[in-house]
Amino acid sequence: MATMAPLTAHDSLKILIVDDDALDRRMVRRALKDGESSASITEVDSCAAMMAMLEEEQFDCIFLDYQLADGTALALLEKLRAQDIDTPVIVLSGHGDEQIVRELMKAGAADYLPKDIATSSYINRSLRSTLRFYQSELQAKHAVEALRLRDRAIASANNGIIICAVGPDFPIIYCNRAFERLTGYGDNEILGRSFRLLVGPESDQETVNEIARCLDQETECHQVLRNYRKDGSFFFNELTFSPVRDIEGRLSHYVVVCNDVTEQRRAEQENSRLLREVRDSMERERAFLRDVLSSATDGKLRLCHTRQELPTPMTEYGGYVSLQATSGIAEMRHIVRDTAITCGLPEERWQDLVTAVGEASMNAVVHGRGGFGRVYYKPGEMAQVWIEDKGTGISLMNLPRATLECGYTTAGTMGCGFSFILKTADRLWLLTGPTGTTLVIENDIAKPELPWLRE
Repeated sequence: MATMAPLTAHDSLKILIVDDDALDRRMVRRALKDGESSASITEVDSCAAMMAMLEEEQFDCIFLDYQLADGTALALLEKLRAQDIDTPVIVLSGHGDEQIVRELMKAGAADYLPKDIATSSYINRSLRSTLRFYQSELQAKHAVEALRLRDRAIASANNGIIICAVGPDFPIIYCNRAFERLTGYGDNEILGRSFRLLVGPESDQETVNEIARCLDQETECHQVLRNYRKDGSFFFNELTFSPVRDIEGRLSHYVVVCNDVTEQRRAEQENSRLLREVRDSMERERAFLRDVLSSATDGKLRLCHTRQELPTPMTEYGGYVSLQATSGIAEMRHIVRDTAITCGLPEERWQDLVTAVGEASMNAVVHGRGGFGRVYYKPGEMAQVWIEDKGTGISLMNLPRATLECGYTTAGTMGCGFSFILKTADRLWLLTGPTGTTLVIENDIAKPELPWLRE
């Protein structure tokens, strides 16, 4: 699999521009040079040339024109996926629409940039976000692979075994080869000696005393003790003392299994660090997804991670509405209509809000295992609706499709109807997870101007 190597601050990016328009290639090159002066940029003008170039070199990112003379970006993305090439691809197009964007994102595009607004800052911001996302994915994969490798190494370790006789200090009467390899002692140096042979200056005396107490009481014992080899080096020895009794029930021997857990202890510390990296990577991935969803919805959709990121409730109107049954949907629609009119929203505006709330309430009843709704308003400015359910929420991997693809749904999510909510709401906050989903919808008296128009 062709995969992007982790980058450092000193790496020179290798970028491939694929466009059959020389002016457009020059525009992207100039923008990249403005933002990434150390970038190594290669240009080709066809699908065939791109695939041939990828057979020879690896790139950190590809800027791909949507429509080329010998193919489309969608077809190329399918080829890359079929050949297991995961180089991030940013698609540029002069005539895109929402349907094309959805198809490209489903096919594996990292981002989509309309050429008419692809300024230098816009292109470089997209490049940085894309690289951060793919670096996070790589770090997560490497962390998981390291965990699996360490687990296999620990599982394949051979244990040392000794047998101790009953008597003063429980002398060793047998040891296996693994114990000799573990300690560095030969059997002629071990037999007749006590396991205390391995105790050294920094061995925990309380643990030594606890082992002695268990042996005196003829009970099983499991402890981890800092022991020392013949050459003076230390290791953490996981010791399991199992009593063996004769046919009359009298204690006759102890079988002791020794397991070197030094690397395991180090691995546990390393695993904790790797797991922190995985969590950090997931946070970065979620932040990137939040930016992508906000961009793809013209700033309407705000993906939240905690309740603190949700907006502040306004003046309440109408009280709590149960959404355990379909009758609650009509009640929500009625209260929202009254609230919006009281607030001063024109008919077209409150009809949009009622439509959005109806879809969200239906999802809560049908897919979200029931929930409740509350309606708030700010006189003369806006109406605000909160809908909460106890469903399983939308998984991170399903969020783009659930929020952008019309009609997409998975059992227990808010996916169905989401695209209709986005079309009729001015702002939409989404907090979703395994324990439920919270949706906050706001509509102003006047339809807000699109962010890119304000710029």
